[in-house]
Amino acid sequence: GNHDEHTATLLGMILRATYKDNPRVEVHASPNPYWYYKIGKVMLCSTHGDGPKIADIPRIMATDEKEMWGQTEYKVCIIGHWHHRQSVDVNGVDVHIAPTLAPNDAHHHAKGYRASKKMMAVMYDINWGSEGTVEVTEQYAKHATAKKVENKINK
Repeated sequence: GNHDEHTATLLGMILRATYKDNPRVEVHASPNPYWYYKIGKVMLCSTHGDGPKIADIPRIMATDEKEMWGQTEYKVCIIGHWHHRQSVDVNGVDVHIAPTLAPNDAHHHAKGYRASKKMMAVMYDINWGSEGTVEVTEQYAKHATAKKVENKINK
């Protein structure tokens, strides 16, 4: 579920075992709630977002990954806890709050939380930084997926 760290860790372990012989797939199955990756001049971070204050994310990134922090020019962290889209610059770190495709569970429904179902792609050039974001609705994602499946069947 949304806040089930144990299931997420187990799923990571299962995916790692499933793709262990595939050189094109790298699965990070750590129970650490922060995930970091360096590609070119870009430092990527992701976390659920229910722990840190947004203002603390740059400090956490710099503390957790000192070497990576110093080696990169562009820093980005993607979180999803609030289930709505927002992008802010926090002391030089692009923090993106991603929307969700997940339906409301009983807890979120009872609390009155309502969000449109969307997914977002954040694009970074490995040398030049941010290229922008793209967001699509749940309906578009379903339509595009169905079209791709249909095209593969008709080939």
